[in-house]
Amino acid sequence: MATYSNQEKADMHFTCGLANGNDLEAERLYRQRFPRRHVTDQKLFERLHRCLCETGSFVTGMQDTGRGRSVRTPQVVGGILQGVGDRPDISTREVSRAVNVSHSIV
Repeated sequence: MATYSNQEKADMHFTCGLANGNDLEAERLYRQRFPRRHVTDQKLFERLHRCLCETGSFVTGMQDTGRGRSVRTPQVVGGILQGVGDRPDISTREVSRAVNVSHSIV
C-alpha cells in the first residue's frame, strides 16, 4: 500500500477542489501538475476527501498514531469474568478500567 506525505495529500485535496469534486478530473490534473508523483487511482481522491470531511485529519486509522490496540485474550476474558463474578452489578466501564482494556472490549 502506498503512503503519501501530508504535502502530497494536501495537493491531492487541492486538485480535487479545482476539479469541483470530480475524482477522475482531479486525478488527471494531479498527474499533469505532479508528473513524478505516483497515484494509485482516482478513488484515492474520494477517500481522502471523505476522511477529511469525517475526521478533519489526513490520519486514517490507528497505524502510525503511537496508540496500541486492545485485544481480547484469554487473560483479559478471565479478568472480565472475575470482575463480574465478584460484583454482578459492576458497570462495563468499571470492568474495563479494572482490567486495563478499552471499554469496547468488555
